[in-house]
Amino acid sequence: MKLANRYVVLAIASIVFGIAATLFTAGVGAQEEGWQIQRADYGFKNQRSDVSDILKDLIERGGVNGRVAVNNQTMGGDPAVGRDKSLRIFARNRRNEEREFNYKEGGFVEARMFTVRHDDRDDRPANYGDHDRDARPAHYGDRDREDWNSLKIIDRRLLRRAGKDGERDGGPSEQNS
Repeated sequence: MKLANRYVVLAIASIVFGIAATLFTAGVGAQEEGWQIQRADYGFKNQRSDVSDILKDLIERGGVNGRVAVNNQTMGGDPAVGRDKSLRIFARNRRNEEREFNYKEGGFVEARMFTVRHDDRDDRPANYGDHDRDARPAHYGDRDREDWNSLKIIDRRLLRRAGKDGERDGGPSEQNS
């Protein structure tokens, strides 16, 4: 009889473990899938601003506590003053399915729903790779030395004047040079 009880307990434990494993892996799979942001815009009707780069940056940083607020401050300005705005995110998953996500102003975007590839972000300046820039000559040597010497002369005069007027701050006195 004890052996039969052990088999029943083992069977129940196996069933519970199987159900838990199935539920857990489904959740992990959904997180790994992630939606890749293709583009995003913020505004009202046809008064919209492209916020793709801003949103990708906020998502990549994880937002605040895993959420990105949808408001004028986080989206880079107010494209339609006095209107109820929305954020539209156009995204694609690994199965190449496309979807549009809509968030009202004042709402939050869950950062973990989306992924951002580093290839999607363009952090380079606008003139990156532009090798036809005008080169400006650098001036070294006598010119810098003259500027330095004139500063030293002005500094000595100020120190001497401060010493005569009794307004020195107790620093080291300068001798004639």
